[in-house]
Amino acid sequence: YIPVRDSKGALLPPLKTSDPSHYFGAAPDIRIRKEVCALVGGCDPDGHDGWVATTTVKTGSSVQFRITVRNTGNVDLAPVRVTDPVAPSCNTVIDSLAVGTSQSYVCTLTDITADLVNVATATGQPVDGNGKPIIDPSSGRPTRPVTDTDDAAVKVTTDGSLAVTGTEVTGVLALAGALVGM
Repeated sequence: YIPVRDSKGALLPPLKTSDPSHYFGAAPDIRIRKEVCALVGGCDPDGHDGWVATTTVKTGSSVQFRITVRNTGNVDLAPVRVTDPVAPSCNTVIDSLAVGTSQSYVCTLTDITADLVNVATATGQPVDGNGKPIIDPSSGRPTRPVTDTDDAAVKVTTDGSLAVTGTEVTGVLALAGALVGM
C-alpha cells in the first residue's frame, strides 16, 4: 500500500479491487467462422481459394472444415472451447486468445452419406491480465463466458451434380464425348 493524499493533504483510504468505480468496462466478444473446402484436391488451410459456406460432395466422401475463432472484445479470453456435435474431430480447446487475435485450424468429417448443416460453437471466458476470470462488480461473480456459432453445409449427391454456394461454380459437371473445334 502506498499512501495517497487528496488536494488538501488528507490521507485517502487504499483502493480496493471490489470498488465498482475502478471497473474499466470489460466488453468481451468472440466470433467464429466455419467454412468447408469445395476443392477436390483439398484447400490450403492458410489460403482463401476453395473455402465456402456450402458445397456438394459425392456420397461417402470426406470433407475438410476450417474453423477460425477471433477475439473481437476488449479483454483476453481463456480458455476458448470449440464444440461441434456433428464432427467431433473439430472439437478443440484454445488455451488463450488475446484481444484482436484469431486462431484457425482444419478438421475432417469422413463418410458423409446425407446432407448436413454442421454447426460449431466457440465459448470463451473473459480474463484479466493475470489470466483470472474478470469479476462483474454489480454481481461479484465472474463475467459470463461469451459465445458465437457458425455453420457450413454439405449436400450429398450420387449423380455428379455440383452446386457450390459462395463461388461462381453452379450447375452439373459432365464430361463430353467429343471436343468441339478439334
